[in-house]
Amino acid sequence: MEVETILKKWGNSFGVIIPRTEIKKHNFKVNQKVIVSLDKKETTKVKDLFGMFADLKSDTQNILKTIDKELDIGR
Repeated sequence: MEVETILKKWGNSFGVIIPRTEIKKHNFKVNQKVIVSLDKKETTKVKDLFGMFADLKSDTQNILKTIDKELDIGR
């Protein structure tokens, strides 16, 4: 089971909430031992994206047109 959830602070510890639908689907019970694997979800910040365009010698309007064309290809 893989679930995206938010890490919460509980007293001096941290915890996660597993949705009830997943608990029922996998038949987990109260006090049952489980193994939990955690990974950070990497997020992309808009300011990081602009660094990708640093070498372009085009104005913003042309960059936006190029992006629009590339996005329309798959449609």
